[in-house]
Amino acid sequence: MSIRLKSSLVLCALAAAWLLVPAIVSAQSAVALQICSKRAGKAFKRYVGDAAEVMSDCQVDSLKDDERMDCATDEDVLDDLDKAADKLRREVKKCNDAALRAICPHGQREDTTLKEFVLNDALGTTARMRALDANLYSTSYAGCPRPLGAISGKAEDCAAKLARLVEDGADDLSKCVVKCELNAQRKSGEEPCIDEITGLPNDPKVIDCLALVLDDLNDGLLAKCNDEEDDDDPTLHSDLLTEIGCPAGRNTVGGLAGDLTDRLYEESVNVTNGIFFSECSESAGGGSVGGPTEPAAATLYPSLTATTVDCGQTLDAAFFGSDDEVRLDAKLDCSPAGLGSIGLIVSASDVTIDARGDYDLTGPSRSSNRTGTGILLAHGATNVTITRFRAIQRYAVGIGDSGSNDGLRVEDLTIRRNREAGVRTTSANVVVANVKADRNAIGFEMSGDDSTLNDCRALRSEPFPSIGIHILGSDGDGDGQIVRVNRCEVEGNLVGILAEGGPHLIEDSDVRFNSGDGMQIASAGSKVESNSVKLNDGNGIVVSGDGNNITTNRSDENAGHGYVISGIGNDINNNGAGSLTDQGNLGHGFLFMGFDSNVESNDAEANLMDGFQVDEDTFDFKSNTSNDNFGMGFDITVGGNNFDTNVAADNVDHEFSIAAGNVDDQGNRSDGATFSFGAGGGNF
Repeated sequence: MSIRLKSSLVLCALAAAWLLVPAIVSAQSAVALQICSKRAGKAFKRYVGDAAEVMSDCQVDSLKDDERMDCATDEDVLDDLDKAADKLRREVKKCNDAALRAICPHGQREDTTLKEFVLNDALGTTARMRALDANLYSTSYAGCPRPLGAISGKAEDCAAKLARLVEDGADDLSKCVVKCELNAQRKSGEEPCIDEITGLPNDPKVIDCLALVLDDLNDGLLAKCNDEEDDDDPTLHSDLLTEIGCPAGRNTVGGLAGDLTDRLYEESVNVTNGIFFSECSESAGGGSVGGPTEPAAATLYPSLTATTVDCGQTLDAAFFGSDDEVRLDAKLDCSPAGLGSIGLIVSASDVTIDARGDYDLTGPSRSSNRTGTGILLAHGATNVTITRFRAIQRYAVGIGDSGSNDGLRVEDLTIRRNREAGVRTTSANVVVANVKADRNAIGFEMSGDDSTLNDCRALRSEPFPSIGIHILGSDGDGDGQIVRVNRCEVEGNLVGILAEGGPHLIEDSDVRFNSGDGMQIASAGSKVESNSVKLNDGNGIVVSGDGNNITTNRSDENAGHGYVISGIGNDINNNGAGSLTDQGNLGHGFLFMGFDSNVESNDAEANLMDGFQVDEDTFDFKSNTSNDNFGMGFDITVGGNNFDTNVAADNVDHEFSIAAGNVDDQGNRSDGATFSFGAGGGNF
């Protein structure tokens, strides 16, 4: 081999090595952050356990004496806490300086200030542990005074067992949550361990830890704090808990165990949030400004040109060149980004952004920085397709337009945990198909004329307003339809579907298990057809708008009424409310409070109240059936309505109760017999 060739190879090797240096440094930095996070997590976990032991031991010893000591100022307690905080400081000090500053646990960049923070009786971990300690051993509760002198031997055993259970529970939960957050840190873009809004656990292992701690508390307290050794009922009043002053205000084992589990979980989340989501953490964005992000590899089609896309980048005509599609070859992680950051901006028309079904677009780690949009269409970009993202998550809006973005297609992807909406569009002719929206404040919000939402799922929307699907807008082209919702599943929201503006079409959809109303139709001129609305905690379908057509729907097993109609000029026909197979609503089948509507061929069965309750006038009732309801068949409380060939049978109360001033158009039947009524009405 020639010297020149050898020299060339050496230079190439050096160049390659130099190109690898940033990646190696980045990898080393990531490892250092992981190690430092682990050290901080273990150190805080140990301190919480040590602090619980020191404080509770003092309180238990105090209960054995005729006179109470002040454990908050006891020199031995303060000395032991100082030693425990010093152990925490020494452990965290093992982090390299850069990693400690980057993590900035609980807002502290130096190990010495970290110790001061921990011991701070107003702000730090010690303050929260003192509050728990006081709830258990010294705070007085109405009707359950704290003992003034020495307590019995059995009560001492109960108090000592309580102290040990608190220490063990704090240790177990802190260990579990810290481990979960460490795993999540290594897997950026995955579901967080703890729900950022509700504070409840998402990870199954954390849920299991909570259940185990609750079981341990119940079993341990039953063994030492219930009055009889063979008494294993945690709901019974405990004289021993009462003797030590009702810890946390509870005198039953079950109540105390539940409260303690919640409180220890809250403390474990406080500790881990301060480590992994500190406001000054550089690794999570370094505040509102944010930190640098890494580009994701991508390929342009059909040319197969290798490229990259980065957080905040605009994909314009120059980016695409002669190509019309870009496919991601890796996830795009924008978690370090700052306030108002945008994932991608699309300003080119007639293009596709495809994540192949394998990759995520993830927004800022810090929830306060999530005020931007995951994928934003620039004004005037038309016929854009966004498809196959495994998840677009952690922005204010997942996918949004800027106006005049006609022809947008969003399909075959998941969009989750966005603070305002999963998909929010105002442009015309938008198609959203086969999209799952999970835990966004609003799953889908669409107002563009002639838009369609097909085969989509809107699940568990949070925080408020917690709406699965929100459709609104005006009919610009006058064709009688703005947004069409077709074959969608809407579950676990506060309100399933909210329709405003109008007219819209909502059809063939399942709306279930929402904590409020299934549908709220505040629009005008909409058609709601062939939907199944059931098992909602509020009413099934609430119509407050005018001129809507509500037809061939089922509204069953809702905690409120099947239908509430309060608008003007609505057409309510061929709908069902409840059935004889124990699927009635807990309220009325149909409740009418509006004016001038047509009510024809509807059926109410097995509802807990009346089949039809009518509280306003000018309704035309024809060929409706009301059977086997637990109230009346038809309860007409006002005049001014017309009745033609309606049928009621086997209701618990009257089949018909008709106020004065209604019109008999003949053919109405009560328990199989045709009857007539005059201007004075009557019961039949």
